[in-house]
Amino acid sequence: MTRIISFLIIITFLIGCSGRPGDKRLLSISESIDEDPRQAIVSLDSIDKDRLPESDGHFLDLLRIKARDKAYVTHTSDSLVLSVVDYYADHKDSGLYPEALYYAGRVYSDMGDFPTALEYFHAALDETPEKERHTRLYRNMVSQTGRLLNTMRMYSQAIPYLMEEVELSVELKDSVMLPFSHQLLGAAYMDREEYEEAEAHFKEALRNAGPLSEEDRAMMLMYMGAVKYKKSRPDSALTFIREAMLHTDSLTINFALAHAARIYLANNITDTAFMYARRLASCGNPVYERHGLRILLTQNSGHRPPQDSVIDYIVRYEKAVDSVFDRYD
Repeated sequence: MTRIISFLIIITFLIGCSGRPGDKRLLSISESIDEDPRQAIVSLDSIDKDRLPESDGHFLDLLRIKARDKAYVTHTSDSLVLSVVDYYADHKDSGLYPEALYYAGRVYSDMGDFPTALEYFHAALDETPEKERHTRLYRNMVSQTGRLLNTMRMYSQAIPYLMEEVELSVELKDSVMLPFSHQLLGAAYMDREEYEEAEAHFKEALRNAGPLSEEDRAMMLMYMGAVKYKKSRPDSALTFIREAMLHTDSLTINFALAHAARIYLANNITDTAFMYARRLASCGNPVYERHGLRILLTQNSGHRPPQDSVIDYIVRYEKAVDSVFDRYD
């Protein structure tokens, strides 16, 4: 009996040292976290970390970060994820170190520290073994790296990652992610003013948009309208933007209004163009306000608003410009 007890103590010690989680509750939650992250948050918060062994305690913390990320809860602190990363850096045999690095990247991305986020995403990619480079987690690492580079306007560096994201989405038969992968790659090409490539990927996004909501499909129609406008095809642009505006949601309305105002203006439908521009001019977002005010201020005198309105628009435009620059001070 003494030998059996000693053997069990040794096994428990080895499991703890390996960093591998063993709590069945945590393992069960980790398997369902993608489907219902908000329920996962509730379940994880009900577990007393102080009563768990060290390996399970850190796994609990990793799952908490992961669940909040998947539930679109904005990360505001790096203290928890840094503790998780430090632990798994010393327990790489757990297999969880790349995932911990990835979520550190997500935390810093939410906090607006893009260079640090990029460092963690690159580290996560480098630490992922070759045999695990065909998983959704690895695809997400590639995707977030490309998206962040694109956000930082490093379009040339972003495109290879976004192309790999498309390839992995096809390989994984991920019908939900694939259209978004094409959309983002198209947007990167559009930012580089490579409109033929952009349009090709926007077409693929729409062709694969069957599983998506009307709101998501509307965003893809907006991109198609935008690229047609850039290619000096205002009539085609109008067709896409009209359909898109029927299903635009509150999260993308300003993006839609900005494109719609320009497209309607290019088609000489000035009343609608100015209506959208006025909505932009008072939307509360200085970037989009500036866009709407610019349209209202730069048209020929036959369509310009009264003089007192012009003065008001000029003052508001200057405030919008100042607000945009203040973000980068």
